[in-house]
Amino acid sequence: MTAVIQPGKIAGEISAIPSKSHLHRQLIFAALADKKTQIICAKTEAEDIHATANCLRALGAEITRNEEGFLVTPTKKIFSNDEKFFFPVCESGSTLRFLLPIVCALGINGAFEMKGRLPNRPLAPLDAQLEKHEMKLSREKNILNVEGLLESGNFILPGDVSSQYVSGLLMALPLLDSPSKITVTPPIESADYIEMTLDVAREFSCEITRNVNINNEIEYEIFPRAFASPGQVETEGDWSNGAFWLCAGAMPGGEILLRGLRKNSKQGDRFICDILRDAGAEIFFASANFAENENNFSQDEKNFTKENNFSHDENNFTNENSFSRDEKNFANENNFSHVEKNFANENNFSHDEKNFTYENNFSHDEKNFTYEKNFSHNENIFSRENKRKFSEVDARAIPDLIPVLAAVASVGEGTTIFKNAARLRLKESDRLKATAETLSILGANIRATDDGLIVKGVPILRGGEVDSFGDHRIAMMAAIASAACENPVTIRGAHAVNKSYPDFWNDLRKLGKTVDF
Repeated sequence: MTAVIQPGKIAGEISAIPSKSHLHRQLIFAALADKKTQIICAKTEAEDIHATANCLRALGAEITRNEEGFLVTPTKKIFSNDEKFFFPVCESGSTLRFLLPIVCALGINGAFEMKGRLPNRPLAPLDAQLEKHEMKLSREKNILNVEGLLESGNFILPGDVSSQYVSGLLMALPLLDSPSKITVTPPIESADYIEMTLDVAREFSCEITRNVNINNEIEYEIFPRAFASPGQVETEGDWSNGAFWLCAGAMPGGEILLRGLRKNSKQGDRFICDILRDAGAEIFFASANFAENENNFSQDEKNFTKENNFSHDENNFTNENSFSRDEKNFANENNFSHVEKNFANENNFSHDEKNFTYENNFSHDEKNFTYEKNFSHNENIFSRENKRKFSEVDARAIPDLIPVLAAVASVGEGTTIFKNAARLRLKESDRLKATAETLSILGANIRATDDGLIVKGVPILRGGEVDSFGDHRIAMMAAIASAACENPVTIRGAHAVNKSYPDFWNDLRKLGKTVDF
């Protein structure tokens, strides 16, 4: 499918789609639990979610759609090596990496059918660890065959390859009869997604102990545990795909109100707010009755005080609807400096002051971000163009954000360096190469490096015809870049968005863009 997108700004109000990362985990735990689970989530037709649901059905779980989301009846099947099970993971790396250890722990004779680039994407060193614990793995073209029963014990994984390997083992090892330990060596990338796995495990009454040893390695102690369904769980909104709309708001003429994301999410891509804010965009969380009308931002009305995107001198953000009378200060210096800031909000916080702390761009290593349980689940986030001046962006914890951030940087000020993004070469496409080639065709001054990108901002892009490379994030990146183009953008392979966001083109139209196929 080929999409033709006309030039023009992207503006309006849109709701976040369900988090693919969160929903994968919820479906898996629910399918292995003791009783039915109702998963509350908005409608999704993402191909990766279909892949996980179909594989769980192959295990004997019943997964049905209803008005609230998914109703999951867990598998009661007793598995035997005499029967071979087929798992159509398609192009979903998450499905494969999560379910492979689980199939091993259940002692299933299985075959994983892979499509697209997935057969070429790495499984090492997870495969070696499984083989070390009595599993036999073999490849036949796009089929990965698995035999044996996983043996408990000590598993050692590097933290800089894929957090999904760790998450897969965290979901699988409680199914064994004896305790196990996972040791993860530093540096640890995408650590937030491991924490998300632990959070979902707790929802299903599976507590896993986490410790740091003298070598600064993370150790997870896992004991045999049956998963107990809480009866109902809720899927949060997707920060990874929501980031495209927040970046659209930072593009020329952009103004976006994005609904339905959790401020206290464990999704690493929540850092998009901090990155765009540091680059000069207007990014803030808005109240539920917030209207995106320009008049709401009058300096004379609405109790909204701002100067120069929260100036260094005037640091009070006063809103009668959101703050108590005694706690009016929203401390902000130099767009959130390294010192701790207090954000007192009567609706979201208890009356005693809560600290919202972070240091140095929400440090990817230390994660000094304290969450309070009484945050509201879903927030409204406003994004509007102001400045676009990046300098250096470390992609280690947020690799999926790099393509769309490169689109924003392509019409930004100065030079932007994206580093520590080598993992992007192993995604649905070589994303570093695909990003550089796509944006270059559209008129950007960009080149790929071994582990990142170097982008020199230009005033405007020209548009042109590009390919999605079969990659959903490249197709969506090109669509967002159209906001800065003087001519139409034609995207071949536009159906690639179906992997994670099938309604993307419809939602883009809702935000004022003309899209023809």
